[in-house]
Amino acid sequence: MSEEPRPSEDPSSRFRGSPVGVGVDERPVAVVADGDASFAQGCMAWLAERRFEPHFAADGTHALLLIQRLAPAVAVIDAAVPGMYGFEICEFLKRDPALRSVRTVLLGTVHRAGRYRRPAKDVYGADAFVERTAAPEGLLPVLREFGLATDVGVSPPAWPATPQGVAQPTPSALATEDDRARRLARVIASDLLMYHRAAFDAAAKPEDVVAAIREDFENGRKVLVQRLGQAVAAQRDFLLEELLAAAEQRVHARSRLPGRR
Repeated sequence: MSEEPRPSEDPSSRFRGSPVGVGVDERPVAVVADGDASFAQGCMAWLAERRFEPHFAADGTHALLLIQRLAPAVAVIDAAVPGMYGFEICEFLKRDPALRSVRTVLLGTVHRAGRYRRPAKDVYGADAFVERTAAPEGLLPVLREFGLATDVGVSPPAWPATPQGVAQPTPSALATEDDRARRLARVIASDLLMYHRAAFDAAAKPEDVVAAIREDFENGRKVLVQRLGQAVAAQRDFLLEELLAAAEQRVHARSRLPGRR
């Protein structure tokens, strides 16, 4: 009897026969999604020293593609990763039965600590939340809780080749003051969106969101001044721009739903 033709191989097939999230050399696979290449490089080096196989995604779209391709053991995702909010990536993964087992760690900046005592899974859709300023060392207790190996290797292996089409971190991509301001504004806007979804859903136009969450919006502005300095924060209204962009995206998406004009 002739052998039936074999189906074409999908990108994740090299992991079949091994536990999900384990590479061909038995190292746990980790994806780091972050728009700051220098920061991502430090996280990847730290993970490689602990016998992980790290891969890099510079934005949310590439992060999802890479996670779908590699089915990693863990994904470390910046809350302000370009292209998508980090919590949106986490929620997408938890809704997908094939990717639900991927452990997710969201890196962010807590600007109102009292509001963030709910479990990360309830707030962000993530399995854990780590302060960005505490990374990468702050990942250690989380990885131990996940049951992943965290011993420092005697001779860390070289990073794997990043899959075609995915950018690699380069030290030359250093963040400017504007980059830092935009990133922090994006983190705060992400938090506001998570905690005020009803306001975003009810808004007929983007400006309605700002009016509905005025108190928290002004608190976010104060955080920008405290962390960046008055000179940088006064250049432009970074938070307002980010918040209006997020609201506009959702207003536009609703307008395209069936039955809406």
